[in-house]
Amino acid sequence: MGKKQIVHRTTPIVHRTTPIVHRTKPFAHRTKPIVHRTTTIVHRTTPNVHRTKPIVHRTLLQFATKNLFEPLGFKNYKWNFKPDKSNAEDYGQVYLTPREMSKFGLLYLNKGIWNGKQIISADFVNQSFEKHSVIQGTDYGYLWWLKYLDADGVRYYTKAAQGNGGQKIYVLKEQNMVVVITGGNYNSQSPSDELMKKYILPAFNKKK
Repeated sequence: MGKKQIVHRTTPIVHRTTPIVHRTKPFAHRTKPIVHRTTTIVHRTTPNVHRTKPIVHRTLLQFATKNLFEPLGFKNYKWNFKPDKSNAEDYGQVYLTPREMSKFGLLYLNKGIWNGKQIISADFVNQSFEKHSVIQGTDYGYLWWLKYLDADGVRYYTKAAQGNGGQKIYVLKEQNMVVVITGGNYNSQSPSDELMKKYILPAFNKKK
C-alpha cells in the first residue's frame, strides 16, 4: 500500500474501474452485477511489512495463509514474496480478487472479527486506523491512508488501502460500508477517488 510501487502485470486486466460495494447491516450489493469479478487479479503491496519477517518463525506466506487467507476463505490469491533482492522490483505484491479484497475490508470494518472469530486483534485494527505519519499531505496509519472525500456537499471520512493501478479498498465506518475498486492505471494517477465522489458516495448521500 505504499505510494511508490513497480508492478509487473502477469494477468490481463479484464475491466479497468469496476466498483464493488458491500454494506453489513443489511449486507447487500448496491451496484449492478459485475461480469468478470472472479477473474480479475489486483495488486496490494508495500515494502514496509517486509521488516516483520525476522520475528516470524516461518515464511510470511505460511503465516499469512494460516492466520489470514484460510480463515477468510481466500481461494484465488497469489503471493510470490521472497525476502531477498529478487523482489526488489515489485515489492512482493499479493494478487487478490475483488471479492477477497472486500473480505479484507469487512474484516477491518468489523474490528478484526470474521464469522464470529477474532482473526486479528481489535487493538491492531484501531492502531492501523490511527495517524502515525503524513505522506504528501495525507495522514497515514499502518498501511492505510486516512483521508476524506467530498460528495455533493457531504464529507465522508474513509480509510483506504491503495495499490498500484487503482486497486483500492475503502472502509467507511460511519456508513458501515466497504467499497472495492480495481483498475489498470499502473504507475499513473488513478481515477478511483473521483469514481467514489461522483458515482458511489452520492447514492448513500444523506445531507444533514
